[in-house]
Amino acid sequence: MAQTTSIIIGLLTVLLVGTLLMSYIMYVRLRQLQDEVEELRSQVEMTDDELDRLESSINSIKQDSIAKEAERKR
Repeated sequence: MAQTTSIIIGLLTVLLVGTLLMSYIMYVRLRQLQDEVEELRSQVEMTDDELDRLESSINSIKQDSIAKEAERKR
């Protein structure tokens, strides 16, 4: 009986240590992913001026497109 109990305690200890190791590995990977997200976020951020210029460019392209289509229909 004592031998069975020590085997069970040993298995539970191994499982606990394995679980702690996996938790630590997941924590490290999560930190890496957070750093990558921050790096990508800084590359993707647009200022208000950039957004306004982009909107203006899109609108002018759209207006040119509409004007060319109207000329074709004539």
